[in-house]
Amino acid sequence: MRNLLLIGLILILSACQQTSMLKPKELVDDWIIDTTIVPTNRQCFTTLTKQHTKNTVFMLAAGANTGELTETTNDVETFSQTMQQHFNIPPNQICKLTNVFKAELENALHSLKQQVINGDKVIIYFSGHGGHIQDNNGDEKDGWDEALITYDIKGKDDDNVKESDVLRDDHFIAQVNKLTTAKVLTVMDTCFSSDMYLG
Repeated sequence: MRNLLLIGLILILSACQQTSMLKPKELVDDWIIDTTIVPTNRQCFTTLTKQHTKNTVFMLAAGANTGELTETTNDVETFSQTMQQHFNIPPNQICKLTNVFKAELENALHSLKQQVINGDKVIIYFSGHGGHIQDNNGDEKDGWDEALITYDIKGKDDDNVKESDVLRDDHFIAQVNKLTTAKVLTVMDTCFSSDMYLG
């Protein structure tokens, strides 16, 4: 199995609480609003061809305004603009998904895999809540996986939130490890993201 270098930069949001471990149905404590959310199906990197030169830079930036968070859209835009200017990334090599659903994030990672070749650079950013969910495969010493809280939970009460509504760290890392380049930077602007950078 190839080793990929994943560099993780972990930023802790002051709005996040770092007190309790969360069970799946506790992921949304006090984060509920009374609206109906309809999942979207936005696509990324679908207009590109795989014919590009080595060292091309791709960026996937996503966020989800859940709970008390209201500025993840601004975070995604600011981060994207900064990286675009610094790395001179063409707009068609950037995917921005605000209020992202889990399936959209997974599909974007899959589409990214279809485009990236060895030697390319990939930047992946997520702004939103993170949480702990009980480990399901015994790979966590503390018994808890980390999870990205996507927009799937918006409008759901505690009894209706499912484990499938969040992106478990194991699945995220597996998707990133499928990229055919070792030059990957992940930036997690969430709580509880300490294992998200390990490959």
